[in-house]
This record gives sequence, structure tokens and C-alpha cells, in this order.
Amino acid sequence: MNIMFPVFGNTEESYQSGVAESKNRLWEAHLEESSSSQWIYVADGDGKVLSGAHWEFHKESPFINGAPTLEAVWHPEGEGRDFASRTVNEIYGLRAKRLVRPYAQLDMMFTYPKERRKGYGGMLMKWGMDKAAEMGVEVAVESSDQGYRLYKKFGLRSIQKIAVDTAVDTLATLGRDFNPILAILSFGGCGNHVKESTKRARLCFHGRQRIDFLGISFAPQIDIWEIGSMWQIGNQ
Repeated sequence: MNIMFPVFGNTEESYQSGVAESKNRLWEAHLEESSSSQWIYVADGDGKVLSGAHWEFHKESPFINGAPTLEAVWHPEGEGRDFASRTVNEIYGLRAKRLVRPYAQLDMMFTYPKERRKGYGGMLMKWGMDKAAEMGVEVAVESSDQGYRLYKKFGLRSIQKIAVDTAVDTLATLGRDFNPILAILSFGGCGNHVKESTKRARLCFHGRQRIDFLGISFAPQIDIWEIGSMWQIGNQ
């Protein structure tokens, strides 16, 4: 994730600076693509965000004219930016080749470490998969190996892997958690792989108001519905 959301330095100040830049960039992207961009959250009764996801729903492919050429301007000029730009363009190039029809895409998902294994990822996946099924479109996900087990439970399968060229001297500056292997997954149906849990959670949608959609001091302002049970991935 450090290619997209880098932190330059090991101090609290550098961390906060990186978070602020990432939030602003994601917010601007959301406004530019407001017709297709949807942020959705799992929050507790006090409004604290536990997990969240960004889904995109495209009624027509944005790659009709091919993939755009992107520059990772969120990195300083130099080899680091060149590497990040090359990686992003490799991914978008593959999207342009594969996603030629209307589609939905899980762009990103997060869960706080101490809140994992509680079914929040399954809840967010089910919401997006149900919406994609209503639209009658395929679903694409770009994933590391870590998230692949969850996506397989919803019927997605790996169709191609990207091995990013890491032959640059400055790769270490992008962060030690960088995983160069990305799998592109395609829609294969939801299936019946969810069961109810009694834990209370709230599903919150991100609208056009400026709120902290990375979960920092977040207080939900737009609640579409509240549910008495959440969805949890089963063992099927």
C-alpha cells in the first residue's frame, strides 16, 4: 500500500503528514468520480469506524479510449516517483485490457488489526456483491495473497497475476510492507457463504460531506440504515 499511500520518515509528524495527503487525494478522487464512487463503513454504536471499503460501480467502462497515463505525483520527483508511476500504469494497463464492459470493482478495503476476524470484511463484500448482482455486472478486485481467501468465498477467482519489476535502488523507501504481487480477480457469483452474527454494527455510507473517511476521529454523518446483526464469513 505504500506505493499509493506513502509515509516519508519515521516520526509522528511525517506519519500525520502522509495521512493528511492521502485523505485529501482520496477525497478529491471521490468527488471527481461521485457517480461511480461509493465509500461504505462498519461502525460501532459510538460511531467509531471498525472497517471500511471503497467500491466503484461503472455503468460503462472508463477505459473505452484505453488506459490513462498516470504520474504518481504524491511521491517526490526521482526514482521513487518513477517506480510508483510505472507500477500504477502497469495496473491500469491491465484494467484497460480486462474491464471493457460495465463492471464493479472493490478498490480498497481496510479493517483495524484488533477488529479483524469479526466478519466485517464479509459484510462489506456482501454489500458490494449484492449491488453488482442487481446491476448485472462482473466484479473485479486487485488483491494481495492476504485478501484472496475472503474473495474466494464470494466466488471470485484469480485470472492473472502481476509481478512488478522491483529493479530500482530506491524500492526500500516505499516501505518494508510493500507486496509486489497483485492478483486480478473476476466475478464468479456470491454463493451462500455468509451467516449471521449477533454482534451489533452499523453500515454507514460516505456522501459528499467532508468527513474523515480513513477512520481518524470519524463520526458518521450519513447513516443509510442500521442493522441488528452483521454478516460474518462462514466456514463453507
